[in-house]
Amino acid sequence: CLTVCLIHHGCVNFDKCTINIWGCFHIAICRSVCLCAFFLLVFPVFPFSVKKDGDLHAYRALRQYYKKLKPGVINAHRSWSHTLMLMLGYRFCQPKLVLSRRVMHPPKMHFFSRIKYGYKEINGHIAVSHAVSDNLQSRGIHKKRIRVIHSGTDIKRFQKIDEEKISQLKKKWDISEKKPVISLVANYSWWKGQDFFLEVISELNRRKQDFIFLFVGRGTDEEEFIEKAKNTGAFEKIRLLGFQKDIPELLAL
Repeated sequence: CLTVCLIHHGCVNFDKCTINIWGCFHIAICRSVCLCAFFLLVFPVFPFSVKKDGDLHAYRALRQYYKKLKPGVINAHRSWSHTLMLMLGYRFCQPKLVLSRRVMHPPKMHFFSRIKYGYKEINGHIAVSHAVSDNLQSRGIHKKRIRVIHSGTDIKRFQKIDEEKISQLKKKWDISEKKPVISLVANYSWWKGQDFFLEVISELNRRKQDFIFLFVGRGTDEEEFIEKAKNTGAFEKIRLLGFQKDIPELLAL
């Protein structure tokens, strides 16, 4: 059997046993240009696009790769990928199907969600934490079918901070040395707490507290969130950075 990693915009062959279907265009292990180039030379990439849940064009592309590569395991990491995995499993019923769940809220209870999570051909579930595992169990998935595999990060990135870069960022985002800086780093989603922190900002501003608040993450610089930030009455104290890569330096401001 063969191992590939499928992302929303492509498929990367990692080792020799699994298809990993991701929901976003992100290859975290490529930490340098040289490593990325080496990785792509050794492990071929099969690009395709997933534009919506149940995308038939993406399914046909995935089916072609499956017929060609014949992987032994398919591992889906996002909701859209989950649907494609089940479509492929229903059609061929040969590979092992593994579903990864990374978010804290329990799966929804509508009809389609119950089918997706209750599909008998799913061989196992990977939960990013014990809390996520508990949520899956609350939806009827047996504990024995769940394995907890925690996420990790390279802490060395946060141990050597570029002081010059910090000074440049403070100047770029108009951050005073005298004001406390509060940061929230997360793509904008209803379950990640940005709306709650906007309420906190309103309350701090009502109490005449002086601060700078940074929202960092995809979607935090878009119109919907900008309007919400303006409604706090403290928009001049808020910085909406959007997607950023220099997170260690931003957290050190």
